[in-house]
Amino acid sequence: MMMDPRQAEALFRSMGGKTEKIKASRVIIKSQNPFALVEPEILKVTIQGQTFYIISAKKEEAEPSEEELQLIMEGANVDREKAYELFRKAGGDVAKAIMMGEE
Repeated sequence: MMMDPRQAEALFRSMGGKTEKIKASRVIIKSQNPFALVEPEILKVTIQGQTFYIISAKKEEAEPSEEELQLIMEGANVDREKAYELFRKAGGDVAKAIMMGEE
């Protein structure tokens, strides 16, 4: 069931929960396949001593793993910041990012 963040906030407050909106421009999920949520709406909810985070976002983007950044840094002979920028511009394609860095 999909719920609008405002509906979720009202629901949790009606259950006695304490809510707080958190401002952020990105939420990065670090896992085996890292990704970022862009323009998120984050609601922190505390009910009976337990805290939950509800995140609604406009889009998802791939995030580079440490290994991918290292490959780009070595392959294109660039620093970490430039490697990250190339990864973003290449849409997450490591080989393309390396080629872009070599230009």
